[in-house]
Amino acid sequence: MILAEQTLVFVSRGIGRWFCSLFMGVWLVFWAVFEFGALAILITGALSQLGILETAKAVNENSVSPWVAVPFLLFWLTFWTLAGGATWHHFMRRLVGKDVLILRAGEIVVQSHGGFKGKRRVIPAADLLAVTCEPRGDILVLKTISARHEITTLGTAEERRVAAEVLRSHYREILKSPQPASSALPPGWEETWDAGIRVIQAVSRTRKQGGSFLAVIAGLLSISLFFIGKTILIDEQIANVAIFLILGVFFLASAWGAYRLLATQPQWVIGSGSLRFRRKAGSVYSDEWTVASLRLDISHDDDGDPWYALHAVGVMANGQSRNVQLCKALKDDSEPLNLGRWLHEHTRIPFAPRIPGV
Repeated sequence: MILAEQTLVFVSRGIGRWFCSLFMGVWLVFWAVFEFGALAILITGALSQLGILETAKAVNENSVSPWVAVPFLLFWLTFWTLAGGATWHHFMRRLVGKDVLILRAGEIVVQSHGGFKGKRRVIPAADLLAVTCEPRGDILVLKTISARHEITTLGTAEERRVAAEVLRSHYREILKSPQPASSALPPGWEETWDAGIRVIQAVSRTRKQGGSFLAVIAGLLSISLFFIGKTILIDEQIANVAIFLILGVFFLASAWGAYRLLATQPQWVIGSGSLRFRRKAGSVYSDEWTVASLRLDISHDDDGDPWYALHAVGVMANGQSRNVQLCKALKDDSEPLNLGRWLHEHTRIPFAPRIPGV
């Protein structure tokens, strides 16, 4: 059966968006004042150091050294800019946001407009399991074999409920067909061979981005520590020792986090009737232990939203027990459930989902 293409459009509506936009707009005004003020201080200082711009020199002996102030200002400005960018994106989504849902025979295309740039997602229609409007916020949600997709919060609640009925009607043949429980390795995980050993490992762009971000922070902190150390040893500004120690702690934490995220890779070794964890760093493997069972748990945050987490439980060679989280997902049990089923199918390790209906 050939389905005719349908298009559903959702735009930001309701009086509530104006209150949210007003609050974010006022915040963005103050954000811009501090953002450009900090940039002006940095630019003025740089031009002064280059001799292009003459400025009055401070005579207060207790004033903060520029080698301390400038790195701190750069560190603060990084997070302040990221916060402003995220707020601006949501501000524009509230004012002029638009989501377009294109229903085709073999796929569902979701195009989001507003904010910094548009976003396009393609969902295979054959994987569709359910179409719902969640009670909390009336979010239009598509549940597929491998994931849960939040489609839109734009439009009115009634428009989203009508859209859900249109989707159910459009794909009624697919929705009423029985779908087998999937044991496929979920997206974000890969099966590979490492030194002749079969392993699976997470392929996370977020992990690389987080490691790169921590590496940049560690680099900035190392520069700060160098110049602050110079003021302590050469200029004898003993008052900077406390700042040096505090930034040193942050540097060590950032460097260690960057190393763990970028230079090491957690791996799960698939054996015949066994599952082992190890951490790879180059050609060195460490922290190895054997998994005894898998467990899928559900918890709720302060807002009442469910979190699903897959845990591996086992013991190390020294008898110390281990309980490691493989993956965690908000509102959607697809990834942890499918990963647990896949591991159980390939290793026969006991798998106990502790969630209703599974």
